Amino acid sequence: SSRQAPDKLPTSSRQAPDTLPHAGDWLHAAPILALGLHLQPLEFVLAASYRLGLPLYRVEGASPTCPACHQPADIYGIHSMNCGTGGERIHRHTLLVDVVHQVAAAAQLAPRKEVRFLIPGRDSRPADVLLPQWSGGQDAALDITVVNPCQAAFVVGAAATPGYALEQAHRRKMRGAEEACRAQGLNFLPLVAESHGGWGEVAVAVVDRIARSLARQTGQREEDVTRQTWSRLAVTLQRANGQTLYFHVLPPYTMDL
Repeated sequence: SSRQAPDKLPTSSRQAPDTLPHAGDWLHAAPILALGLHLQPLEFVLAASYRLGLPLYRVEGASPTCPACHQPADIYGIHSMNCGTGGERIHRHTLLVDVVHQVAAAAQLAPRKEVRFLIPGRDSRPADVLLPQWSGGQDAALDITVVNPCQAAFVVGAAATPGYALEQAHRRKMRGAEEACRAQGLNFLPLVAESHGGWGEVAVAVVDRIARSLARQTGQREEDVTRQTWSRLAVTLQRANGQTLYFHVLPPYTMDL
């Protein structure tokens, strides 16, 4: 659980997730405000410092305690990123869903958000974004999720195997909804990202296809639209990460930047 997260991560635990597809896209994105590719200076510093394993907070006196959940914390932001108290993770999820929906809508794919009652008798929402007629006449239920490779359940595996947390999260999502969606003629597609910025194979294939559709609609080059789409997702994710780390800076914390 997040309450048992380590105080400091070994170098391999921070470096392995950075080798995944699109993990560094936010660092190469042109900071264009109109395209949603701009980070505030503090957002950038916090996200970059967390990625590098640098101390984020300074605590006077006793061992640090999370100001949100009042559980033991750390100065490196590990607990802050795992903490389930507050709405930061929900906010991050909503922002990513909005980007995927906006790009799909611009591509004229007729997406729908948060569709209810796709599974008879259940008010579950396996589709953050529903894309009609995606493949073989079936609608696609896109389920967007972010997993932190530094949480205690994944940190050892993630250090040894890049993408370990992605794979575990993908399997969990498939166990939870794939069979029920298939029974309703839906193609369930988990779009899984790691909080460091890397994305899983299914997500890469789906987002690339949406971006290609947008390129055809706009007459732009596919590689340009694809790069811009991934930049939007990358910057959105890291902006939310920076905000999460900042929102946990309350007494007894002070910034150590």
